[in-house]
Amino acid sequence: MKYKTCTDYWLDKEKSSLRGEFENMYQDIDDPWGCGEFSDSINNKLFCEIIFHKRKFSDILDIGSGLGELTDKLYFYNKGGNISGWEISKTATFKARKKYPHINFENKNIMSDSLDSKYDLITISEVMWYLLDSIDEVFEKLYGSLSSDGILAIHQYFPYHQNFGNDIIDGLEDFEKFINERTGFKFVNKIVSYENEDRVLLALLEKKDT
Repeated sequence: MKYKTCTDYWLDKEKSSLRGEFENMYQDIDDPWGCGEFSDSINNKLFCEIIFHKRKFSDILDIGSGLGELTDKLYFYNKGGNISGWEISKTATFKARKKYPHINFENKNIMSDSLDSKYDLITISEVMWYLLDSIDEVFEKLYGSLSSDGILAIHQYFPYHQNFGNDIIDGLEDFEKFINERTGFKFVNKIVSYENEDRVLLALLEKKDT
């Protein structure tokens, strides 16, 4: 392994800056985030329940799909549908395609690749910290690629002591302010799950003009 922990692959702790070596991370570590082990976590179940409680979706995009565990769970809860996963790591994309051939996994980067289709559900799970340098542009892309009655679903961990990116978004409350003041989205459902002093946001958003 090049670094001691998976966090070290994406974050330079000394400089508090994005390192972003995701391809090396997936080459060195079979399941860097433990997504397979924790795929049935309470937070994942809650996330899927609030998404699919009253609705089935035709076209779904999962941003930052990794090895595909959550993407497959979305497929299961939706009982099928046209679902795609975007992942920046070629290695992770290759492994996800082999494990879940019924899902369309693509090696793409939301910060640099264009979204050319419309989706009625877009999910972002635990990738926001990697997008901070382009956060406004990313949310503009998401807005443009969501159908008029579509849902943007966010699953995001917020540490109590945040040392990275706090000059852009400082904690959960600041993220909520960002959504309300700098994007075209509004919250329609929101759960905050507590893990000791840390928090996990599970939220559904829709376009303000719907």
